[in-house]
Amino acid sequence: MCLFLLSLPKCLHRPFCPGVFIGILAFVAAAVTFRDKPGKPEKALWTLVFLGLMCAEVWMMGIDRQENEDKETKANAVLLKGFADIGEGIKAAIAESDRNFEATIGKTNQILQNITGGNSFGVVVPQPFGGGDKLPLVVWNHGDQPLSGVTITIAHTQDPDWGSAFFKPIFIGTIGPRDHAPVPESLTPTVETKSGQDNYWIMISAQNGTVSQSLWLRKDRKTPGFWAYSYLVTKSVTITKSKGNIPKGATLMQPLLHKGWSDEVTTPH
Repeated sequence: MCLFLLSLPKCLHRPFCPGVFIGILAFVAAAVTFRDKPGKPEKALWTLVFLGLMCAEVWMMGIDRQENEDKETKANAVLLKGFADIGEGIKAAIAESDRNFEATIGKTNQILQNITGGNSFGVVVPQPFGGGDKLPLVVWNHGDQPLSGVTITIAHTQDPDWGSAFFKPIFIGTIGPRDHAPVPESLTPTVETKSGQDNYWIMISAQNGTVSQSLWLRKDRKTPGFWAYSYLVTKSVTITKSKGNIPKGATLMQPLLHKGWSDEVTTPH
């Protein structure tokens, strides 16, 4: 009875909480003990009351258990959602980190290409616009990265001592992307009688390597007194894998740029 009275305030907010019917049952059982020789009908009535209170208590315990399970299910759902949100946050952070890393690598690669020159290379182009025996030259940067430390050598292959020209470099300096620089020396072509052409072997070096250029000259067939030209730019490459009859480690000249005769095309080059 004392326990029932002590727990009663806690159940005021919920009249049918677990233990209420047990308390009532205890109270009724205590009251019945003071009955003096109850008759059979009264005993039957009290038995039904006891059974009813016990069933009510069992029913209430079931309700309470279901409510606890529902609360636990909701709590688990909230916890799982929290973990899912954390997982999505981690995925988003990783994706953002990957994007930042790729952007950084892209900028780093661009900076390295600008420093090294990337795939840019130089090409010497005659400027036969004024006519005469002297043929001015310019060096074009054929690429999107700047070339620094550009140096060229020009060997006239008809000269008996043409090989010594490779020990007389001409320093050009830095050439911006798709830009050009003048060559401080000019050519004086002398055509060969049999072919009607003249030929020069030009080496163009920069911080990203050296390319080789063959330059051919002949009299312009459209404009008398002027020179027409054609050239081929190649680069030495080392084979890393065997290809047919070419063994690994062999060196080949890879074509980079070829231009036909300037008097046979509609656009200058």
